[in-house]
Amino acid sequence: MQRFRFNLERVKDVRRQDEDAAMRVLADRMSAARAAQAAAERSLAAHRAAQERLRRPGGSAGLLLQADRDRDRARVRLEASARQLEERRHGVDRARADLVRASQALEALERLEARRRAEHEQAAIAAEERTLAELIEARSARDAALRRRTRGAAR
Repeated sequence: MQRFRFNLERVKDVRRQDEDAAMRVLADRMSAARAAQAAAERSLAAHRAAQERLRRPGGSAGLLLQADRDRDRARVRLEASARQLEERRHGVDRARADLVRASQALEALERLEARRRAEHEQAAIAAEERTLAELIEARSARDAALRRRTRGAAR
C-alpha cells in the first residue's frame, strides 16, 4: 500500500502559522485593551477627585481656580483614555475576527486532508480486495487444473 501524502501540507503549515500569529496578535491587543481599561479607570478616578476638590467648601480663589484647571485637565485625559479604550476594544474585535478567519482556513484544509486520507484508505482497501480476489481466483484455477489432471491420470 502506498503511503498517504497530503500535497497541501505546506499550505496547511502556512495556515497554522497564520493562526498562531493571529492568536499572538489577539493576545497583544487584549493586553493593550486591559492596559487602556486601567488607564481609563485611573483617569476617571482623577477626574472624580478633581471634581470633589471643587465641591469642598472654603478655600481661596487661587485654590478653586487650580482645582478647576485640574478638573479640566482630568476631563481631557478621561476623554482621551476613553477614546483609546474604544480603539483598543475595536482592535480586539478585529483581531478576534482575524483569528476566526485563520482558524476556519486551517480547519478547511484539515477537513480536506481527512477526506482525502479516507479516500486513500478506501482505495487501498479496494486494491487489497482486488489482489485477494485475484489470488483466490488463481488458486481456484490451479486447484481446478490439478483436479482435472488427477482425474485424467486416474482414468
